[in-house]
Amino acid sequence: MNILFITNTLPPVVDGVGDYTLNLAKEFAKHGHNVSIVCKRDDRVKTDYEDIKVLQQSFKQLQQYI
Repeated sequence: MNILFITNTLPPVVDGVGDYTLNLAKEFAKHGHNVSIVCKRDDRVKTDYEDIKVLQQSFKQLQQYI
């Protein structure tokens, strides 16, 4: 299954929603799903996960997904 999460930010930026989103994504990836996360562009966000594709977009670009 292909799964897309959209969130404001991801760790190490402190954000409960981002933390929860990443944990969910890791569990889905562990079970063989193709997981992508779209978040706001931020140099502090970690993007190099083995089984999860992280796409960073400007806020204006994120509006196309809403």
